[in-house]
Amino acid sequence: MRVFIRKKAKRILAVLLAGIMMCNMPCFKPIIAMAEDIAVGGTVTVDSDTSNNYIMSGGMLDTPILTINEGVVLSGNISTATNFYQNTSTINNNGTISGNVTLTDNSAAEFVINNSGSIAAISSTNVPCTLTGGTVGTLSISNGEIDISNITVTDSLSISGFEGTYTFTQSGSITVSRSTNVSISENVNVIVTCEGKEFILSGVSGRMDEVCGIKLNVIDTNSTGLTLVDNSCLSSYYMHNDTISSVQYKLLPGYGITADYLATVTDSCNGSGTPNVTYSETDNILSISYTVSGADVDVLNGEVRITLTSPSVLSEGTVVFTIPDIYVGQEVSYTFGTATEYDTAAGTVKFKKNTDGDEAYTTVKPTAIGDYTALVEFPATYDYGAYSQTYSFSIKELEEGIADITVADISYGETLNPQYSSSTNTSTPTVEYKLTTQDESAYTTTVPTAVGSYDARVTYPATVSHKEAVKTTSFNINYLPGEGSISVADVYVGTEITPVLVSDKNGIAHAIIEYKLTTDTVYSIVKPTAVGSYDVRATFPATLIYDEVIATDTFEIKELEEGIADITVTDISYGETLNPQYSSSTNTSTPTVEYKLTSQDESAYTTTVPTAVGSYDARVTYPATISHTQAVAATTFEINYLLGDGSISVNDVYVGTEITPVLTSDKNGIAHAIIEYKLTSDTEYTTVKPTAVGSYDVRATFPATLIYDEVVATDTFKIKDFENGVASVTVKDVVMGLLVSPIIESSTNKSDNVTILYKEASADDTTYTSTVPTQVGTYTVKAIFEAYSIYKEVIVTDDFTISYLDVPEDAYTITGTMGENDIYTSEVTVTAKEGYLISDTLGGRYEEKLVFDATTDDGVIYLKKIETGEMTAGIALNGFDVDTDAPIINLTDNQVYYSDSVDVALSDSDIVRVMVNDTIITAQELNSLGNKLTLDSEGGVTQYTIQIWDKAGNMSVKTVTVASEWTKAGVIPAGDLVKLVANQAYTFAEGNWQVEGDSTSYSGNTTFYVSEDGNYTFTQE
Repeated sequence: MRVFIRKKAKRILAVLLAGIMMCNMPCFKPIIAMAEDIAVGGTVTVDSDTSNNYIMSGGMLDTPILTINEGVVLSGNISTATNFYQNTSTINNNGTISGNVTLTDNSAAEFVINNSGSIAAISSTNVPCTLTGGTVGTLSISNGEIDISNITVTDSLSISGFEGTYTFTQSGSITVSRSTNVSISENVNVIVTCEGKEFILSGVSGRMDEVCGIKLNVIDTNSTGLTLVDNSCLSSYYMHNDTISSVQYKLLPGYGITADYLATVTDSCNGSGTPNVTYSETDNILSISYTVSGADVDVLNGEVRITLTSPSVLSEGTVVFTIPDIYVGQEVSYTFGTATEYDTAAGTVKFKKNTDGDEAYTTVKPTAIGDYTALVEFPATYDYGAYSQTYSFSIKELEEGIADITVADISYGETLNPQYSSSTNTSTPTVEYKLTTQDESAYTTTVPTAVGSYDARVTYPATVSHKEAVKTTSFNINYLPGEGSISVADVYVGTEITPVLVSDKNGIAHAIIEYKLTTDTVYSIVKPTAVGSYDVRATFPATLIYDEVIATDTFEIKELEEGIADITVTDISYGETLNPQYSSSTNTSTPTVEYKLTSQDESAYTTTVPTAVGSYDARVTYPATISHTQAVAATTFEINYLLGDGSISVNDVYVGTEITPVLTSDKNGIAHAIIEYKLTSDTEYTTVKPTAVGSYDVRATFPATLIYDEVVATDTFKIKDFENGVASVTVKDVVMGLLVSPIIESSTNKSDNVTILYKEASADDTTYTSTVPTQVGTYTVKAIFEAYSIYKEVIVTDDFTISYLDVPEDAYTITGTMGENDIYTSEVTVTAKEGYLISDTLGGRYEEKLVFDATTDDGVIYLKKIETGEMTAGIALNGFDVDTDAPIINLTDNQVYYSDSVDVALSDSDIVRVMVNDTIITAQELNSLGNKLTLDSEGGVTQYTIQIWDKAGNMSVKTVTVASEWTKAGVIPAGDLVKLVANQAYTFAEGNWQVEGDSTSYSGNTTFYVSEDGNYTFTQE
């Protein structure tokens, strides 16, 4: 249904006002930009969720279009700004607007809202608007020219303010839910049209269920009454016959009411008859039809009062409906047999689980197991009330399927014969197999043939009434019998055991042989070596065909008797020959004689006869025999040194001088002699050469050689001390900038290789450095004189200070051009006093002056005396503001721009004032415009002079002309408002022309003038 409000008078006024604005508007157009808002002056698309606010701000030539894409949530608001009357602003909502859409009067601009999604709230005041489709939470209409169609209002509908008529027609629909609040002001008529009849709602508030034809379901909550008006006086209509023009009534409260009700009837059609009341409780509507009769009515003050009694209810139709029980997995289905007096296409079927409340009804068909109720509803017709009926049905769980399978064990090579059946499922089953050790995913239809333990599974597919039937069982495919034997002969301890294996079926390649003492219970694969009685076991593994075979035998390992041996070796001196004596009373084989140093372990024995000096062991070994164990005997002996010789001597030395011992030896040699020292008063020697003053003993140990024994020789010597040296260092106090010059002197040590070091006087001695100090402070100098001749090293120090040069009077001067607000408009120069240089860094680069071309904060400067280089401490320098740049206007001076308008950008951080011709714009106003201006041609030729000042007083000026395109040729365009100048030649195109307000006709292709400047509109006949 569509809703119209027509306000032609207001639209005409808006057009006239807009025309006046064009003639008198300012000559520049502001462009508004806000930090958190987005101005829609053209086409804007929102393609992702956002909280921005959008302002429909179309200009004279702009057409604002805002599109919210499908799936996008806009949580911000949409509102209107000033638009020109030519505009039609469009909002295309394909997503969700959770904010508010507020349309307010703005120069009669029109708005179109194409809503295929949902909008939380729309408020329209004095705005021509077309609103189509979708869902709206709150819809509020106050005045305005409105066209509404196919809208669903879920929360609140309010119509007020405008003294006119809203017409609902059957070309569309406005659906209002049962819980929606409805408010219609008393001076607003809402006309519902159905089959040529009109019903007018006025002054209604409460909840509305539906608006559709004559079934206008309005529940009156404030007793203001409802007026139904028939202006046609048609006969035989449900509401009344041709005698009644209006009926005022209050709704009946419920079923079974038999009390009298008063209706006030105004008769404008001059009929007669008897009242007839028809009451439909189902729809909360009272329908009255009657003819006037003197016996039944009371005429009072031109009104007919009728007493209504015994209201009746509309007849109820019948519906035949079938919905069968189903099993889970089947789709719920239902059929209508007959639906007397109702159109089956208009019926609605809803479902709910029996355990849920009535509010749980839904049109979604259930799928889960359970007991359900179906609710069938038909809306009321003209003759029959609304119909509803519930039907019960169930979605049943499938019954368990039953299956069985057996598989008998077989031997390798035999054929499987599985037996399976089902008493519930009839489809052909699937039989699958897997090894018992595998998981369920290993099942396959391949029939096994290899030896092993298996599971068999039969699966019957599910039917309409039974679940899938599955059954499993286990079976074996067994080996054929195998064969094999083992034998082991008795041996003596230490003799290799050699098992003999025999097998014709299982083979012996992978047989596992194990042993154990006969008295033990556990076998091991390790061959025994100890004396004892043993069992042996051979395990022949199964093949693809034959089963595993285990064979056993017994054997003994016999013990040998102890062998006996003896050996003696006499001590010798170096160079003599060894003569070992050895024998055995039990073993007869040739023995092995071996030697080693006594200090070595058993693994060092060797048959090599020793010749070097040392203590030795000798060992004889007779091999074992069949009856005796190996016989071993050992002894010790010495090979002794010859006597050696040697001596040592050391001269006295000064401390710090190298000690040089002199060694002599004719037999032992000196290459590996060990020299050791000690204070004569000490008892322990050390190999470290002494360096301190004192009396010392020295000892030389000449090690033994291959022939001669070790020799120790000793001597004594002294280390004498050097004398103390004499030296000095001095440094005079200096001013910063002058050199630090230490003076060094010594009467004992040389002064040509002295180390000079410095540190702050209060610092630790570890901070000394060779860097000469240059900064203000108190310092210590240290001079280190090297030891020389018989004199020791000398270290001496001195303290000195470095101080600042005193600051002179009038240390500097400042020069520059001062502008407004204490801001310099030129460079600022700070010049040092004569005889000095200046710097902004202590110890930095010093010059005659410092030049500043930008704003400077408070700081310090430093002076250096040219003659001596002496430097002052920091001198305070107050900061100052500098602005040497004039503001920038992005136009070319004296340029003519052919365009309807020109955008101007102004650049400067401290703009305080702008003047466009005679119009002054403050800095605050300019900032709100984003530092931009728009110059308009005003339909003709307009000259502008733009002046701009910054805070310092810098000023820029540009003069330009903005001219419409038609002024290039001077040919007047048709239908446009143009600005003409007196005594300027203009031309018409071909044809005949008239100027607005003048009936005179002018010929084309002619030149003309106007007597005075002004705005004109020319039309072509």
